[in-house]
Amino acid sequence: MVATIDFKNPTMVIVGHWNSAILNEPGWIAKHLLDVPDGQQVDLQAIVVGNQVGPSHVAPEKQIWLFDQYGICCSGQRLEMYTRDLDNLEPLYLATSKISQKLPHTPVRAIGINFNVKINGDFAAITALLETNESFDLLGTIRSTERTDSIEIGNENLIEIDGFGRVQTTLNLTRKSDFAQVEINFNYHSPVQGIEFLDGFVGKDPIAHWRSRAMTILSDCYDLTEVASEYF
Repeated sequence: MVATIDFKNPTMVIVGHWNSAILNEPGWIAKHLLDVPDGQQVDLQAIVVGNQVGPSHVAPEKQIWLFDQYGICCSGQRLEMYTRDLDNLEPLYLATSKISQKLPHTPVRAIGINFNVKINGDFAAITALLETNESFDLLGTIRSTERTDSIEIGNENLIEIDGFGRVQTTLNLTRKSDFAQVEINFNYHSPVQGIEFLDGFVGKDPIAHWRSRAMTILSDCYDLTEVASEYF
């Protein structure tokens, strides 16, 4: 089996009521996130993704601003941060902290850390784990299968932040297959109150923290010990 974490999906999603006009304005980004002096030009790479019709869905179109070490996308209700270098997350965390400081009145209600794992090759053992006792043979041929479980994370694995305590977190674990590929999606979801929470949260290196737990699940449950990374 060949397993890859697809970081072309957002690694950190902060749900709230964001000012997308500001966060999609190149001048504001250059000044407040990159510390570029007024009047100095800067090159930012913008890519548009989405509108891809799949077997059962259409992905909404969105624009992502890409920097050397991270990407950012804001669509009003969601601020998405994209990892471009798993070994150097500090620039992504610093940008998140700056956003919270520059937009302190933004209502924030949840943070998600996500890992989208794609598996190719001989994955018959994994698809067998997704089977149930239901029989649909009389209906026709099954073309895809999907299962999601929500798991409340135990206290010993939670992130603890000074002034806030342990951050209650639920793992929404989705496994799906079209029998040509398997996807295992990890969504570590934490409800929060207030944007001031973000500084302490990113200071705890949450992406590395939850990636470590996800890798343990991949190893223990699916015998996947080597997982590559794919970036923009």
